[in-house]
Amino acid sequence: MKDVAASAPGKVLFAGAYAILLPGNTGYSVAVRNRARVWVGEDDSVGESAPPSITIGMLQSRAACRVDGKDWSATYGKEMGPREKDRLNYVKNAAILALRYLRASGEDIRGLHISTLNDPGFTQQLGTQKTRLGSSSAVTVATVGALFKYCEKGINNGKENNENRRIIANLSQLAHAITEKSMGSGYDVSTSVFGSQAYRRYSPVLIPEEDLDDEALVEAVEKQWDYYVEPLEFPKEIDVAFGFAESIAPPSKLIQAVRAFEKSHPHSHSAVMDALDKADKEFIGLLKGFEPSRATQLGKAFDKTWEITKELGHLSEAPIETREMSYAFDAARRVGAWGVKLQGAGGGHTAIALCPDHSTVAKVQGAWGTVFSPLYGVEISRDEAGLRAEDPKTGFRDVADSLGLMLFD
Repeated sequence: MKDVAASAPGKVLFAGAYAILLPGNTGYSVAVRNRARVWVGEDDSVGESAPPSITIGMLQSRAACRVDGKDWSATYGKEMGPREKDRLNYVKNAAILALRYLRASGEDIRGLHISTLNDPGFTQQLGTQKTRLGSSSAVTVATVGALFKYCEKGINNGKENNENRRIIANLSQLAHAITEKSMGSGYDVSTSVFGSQAYRRYSPVLIPEEDLDDEALVEAVEKQWDYYVEPLEFPKEIDVAFGFAESIAPPSKLIQAVRAFEKSHPHSHSAVMDALDKADKEFIGLLKGFEPSRATQLGKAFDKTWEITKELGHLSEAPIETREMSYAFDAARRVGAWGVKLQGAGGGHTAIALCPDHSTVAKVQGAWGTVFSPLYGVEISRDEAGLRAEDPKTGFRDVADSLGLMLFD
């Protein structure tokens, strides 16, 4: 039986919160070693004259559905809850769009089994609270990438695969926006495809508001999108401490508050965003050609991005940081952290601290006390691979064994 596998990394947004939503502003997103893995195998029970059929399963949650390629409708498992269905829809929508594109491009695909498995670290406790490391983007990209690999299209980083990876990125952006029912900046999907990067978003008009037929879908994803990606590896001289706290507000609520502030005080909003983008670009500039002698300067620039983000929260009445979190960040700086902030939009979940070495990481995680629990198992990726092909058996078995799941027996 023909089978393939692909994986894509999660991300941490070090710079660009809120400002990256606006065209022209730059953020910095770093790939982590934690990956979403997708396996695709042939279902030879589907006849040559039958419409495509896809069976999808998420191995950690046991969520599953079957997609009928006649009208691309899905039948879900009877015991699935709303949360499992929502997570499964990222895979389902990515698979449907990718298959529609590939079939419109001449590929003859009939029956498929698709299975997904996330590395530990995407959830602080397996199956419960998300760490906002981009698991939905990673599994979307890995699904599209695995289907391209199934059709013998190269997906690994390299000049010979640049066009395939560009189309995978566009398909994944579109699929992710459809599932989210909203349009973000796209940095998370882009990081899962291309790895750590400085990023500027695409024009919102590139995400169609209406459903596309197959011809229009091919045209939409093959055109040149105007996002900007500059590969930028995270400096090896910097260690990172990760901490986790329960959410005080979901990102959607925070973004809604900031958008309300933009409508009511457009000039003040614009001034804060300009200041935030300037601080983000200063931090990114210090990362390029980083030298340890500039560590203190880098930490101050990192902190400045967070201070402006907190000011935005104050002006918009968005609960971006609690007083207890602020005290914990001060404690981290006292034990040697160069700079500390919450990743992305804030509101809890993942804290990041720039540290000179492993011993400082341990001190920071101790200084956080009960405010942030150490987020073990999350590490910065030190390569630029992004999306990549995997061994269809061992790549899954190693992760499954670590989670106590029995696969391929």
